[in-house]
Amino acid sequence: MIFATYIKEKLEQSYKLLQKHKLDCWIIYSQGSDNLDPALNFFNGGLKLREEVLILIFKNFKIKIFTGEENFSALKSLGYRAEEIYLLNDLKVLLKTHLKEENVKTLALNKSERGYGSGINHALYQKLLSNLNGLDLVIEEAGPLVYSLTLEQTPGEKRFNRELGFELLKVHGLITQNLGPGWTFKSLISLLKENFQQAKLEFSEFFSNDLFLSHGQLKRGFYNLADDPLFEPGYLLNLFLGLKNLNTHIFSARSWYILKPGETKVPQELEQSFQKLQALFNQLILTIQKEQDYNQVLISLLEQIEDQPKQIIGIKYIGAQGHYTWTNSKPREADLKQILDLKENQLFYLELTLETQWGLLQQGETISIEGQESKFLIPPQKQIWAVQWFDDEQIREVIDK
Repeated sequence: MIFATYIKEKLEQSYKLLQKHKLDCWIIYSQGSDNLDPALNFFNGGLKLREEVLILIFKNFKIKIFTGEENFSALKSLGYRAEEIYLLNDLKVLLKTHLKEENVKTLALNKSERGYGSGINHALYQKLLSNLNGLDLVIEEAGPLVYSLTLEQTPGEKRFNRELGFELLKVHGLITQNLGPGWTFKSLISLLKENFQQAKLEFSEFFSNDLFLSHGQLKRGFYNLADDPLFEPGYLLNLFLGLKNLNTHIFSARSWYILKPGETKVPQELEQSFQKLQALFNQLILTIQKEQDYNQVLISLLEQIEDQPKQIIGIKYIGAQGHYTWTNSKPREADLKQILDLKENQLFYLELTLETQWGLLQQGETISIEGQESKFLIPPQKQIWAVQWFDDEQIREVIDK
C-alpha cells in the first residue's frame, strides 16, 4: 500500500497548495503514455494508465478522475474510491458540468516549461483551452504546484525514497560481483538494464549520458559509448548511477579500481585522494545538522572547495530546480542563489570530481535534509572498491601448481 499512502499524502499537499495560491481547481490531463502531463506521476502510483485521463483536484478536498473503464480497477487498487472515478466521454460537457458544480473561478494548468514543472505540450494545452472556452475562468500556471510537490518529501515519500536507495545499493553490489576480463561499458549497461527491467525499475534520464571511464591516458571528458574499449587492470572506473520511480530520482557516483597483477589494494595516493572527498561530504552533513540556512551551508562548502587543492575540477548539483554542472570553473554566488532553494524535508544530490594521476575520481551522494537528523540517503562509499581478476595465463599457473 506504499503507493496509496504516497498518493494520499500528495493529495493532502495539493489541497493545501490550492488554498495557499487561491486556486479553486487543478486540471491534470493526459492522452496515453506518450502524451501526458508530468504531474500525473504524483497520482498514478507508477502505473502506465492507458487511454485518456483527466484529473480535477478541488480546493475543497475533492478529487474527480475521468478515464476509460480499462483504468478503473487499476485506480481502485491505488486507493481511489469508486465515487471518485468517472467515465470520460464528452470532454467539453464534463468540464463545464463539474467546474460549475464546484463553483470554480480560478484554475491551474500545467503549461510551465521550466524544471520539474515542465508541462503538457502545446497541442494538448490548446485542446484543453478550446474545451474550456465559454467558461468565466482565470487560468494560472500549475508549475508552482508541481514544484512544491516535488520539493517536499512527505513521511511516506521518505520511506519510499529509502527503499529506492536500497535498490541502488544492489546496483553497486551487482557491478562489483560481475566486473571481469572482457567487460566493457556496453556489457555493463546490458547487465544493469536486464536486472532492473526484471525489478520493474527504470534508470533516471540523467543516467545515460554520465558514464565514463578514467585512466592515465583518458583524464577528462565523458566517455563515448561508440568507442568501447575493454576494461583493463590499472583502470579507474567511475559510474554515475540514477534510478527513478514516480517523481523520485536517487543518484550516486561510485568508483572502482581494477588491480594490476601484483597489487593487493588500491594505490595509497589514490585512496588518500578519495578520503579528501569523503571528508568534505562528512563535513557537509555535520554542518547541515547544526545550521538552518541550508543554502548558505552549501555555498560555503563550495567556496571552501575552491580554496583547497586545485585538483577538484568538477561539481555537479541536482536539486528541485534542476541539474547543474560546473567544470573547471567556480559556481558564482549569484548562480547558486538562483538555483538553491534548500529546505527541510528535501533531497539534493552533490558530486565532486577530483583529478588524479590515475584519471578522474568521483564521489556523489544523495542527501536528505531532516534538520538535526540530516543524513546520506544511502550509506556513502567509504573507500574505492578494488576489483581483482586473473587472466588466462595466471589461471593456468594456478592449475599447474
